[in-house]
Amino acid sequence: MMRLLKAKNEVVLSGWMSFIFNQKLEFLKKDLKRWNNEVSNDLDAKICVISEDIKRLDLKGETSVLSLDKIYDRSKVFMDTWGFLKCKESMAIRRSGFRKV
Repeated sequence: MMRLLKAKNEVVLSGWMSFIFNQKLEFLKKDLKRWNNEVSNDLDAKICVISEDIKRLDLKGETSVLSLDKIYDRSKVFMDTWGFLKCKESMAIRRSGFRKV
């Protein structure tokens, strides 16, 4: 993200300071929208991949004893899944226009 900001700072703008500031904010807004789309669009795919990892670790745990590293990996995968699902839920709420009272 800092790379994008540095690239935008190299653009030479002339005019009033308020105009220059506004243009820089517009650049930042476009970059943030693009970044948000890159991060959030693959959410369902990430959830599917993580679900497969959970299934794989569960099957391995049923057939043999898991090492401490595998147990740690399994708990980390569960935490990642929970985080992605919460992110997906919050995005759905934002898109629906729901407002807390």
